[in-house]
Amino acid sequence: FVPLEDISGQTLVFTMTKGVNKTTKVLGPLPIIIDNAPLGEAHITLLEEQTNLNPSTIYRWDAWRTDEGVEAIKAIGPFIVLGNSRVPPIE
Repeated sequence: FVPLEDISGQTLVFTMTKGVNKTTKVLGPLPIIIDNAPLGEAHITLLEEQTNLNPSTIYRWDAWRTDEGVEAIKAIGPFIVLGNSRVPPIE
């Protein structure tokens, strides 16, 4: 995800729910790894057991800043798993 702002010094987490306005998390909170803080570039890493999501289901993801006193949502959006998603071979 890219929040398009400087995220230097921020602690961020990723969560995902099954649908809009739902509160039960199907993933997370997971730590967000900052790749380039001044450009706002970051990523998450999902383990294989965390990728067992239902195809064609619309999930909602969000990224939160969790630093005490400045908690805030940084980004949010839909997360759709296509029915024809490719699974890479396990080596």
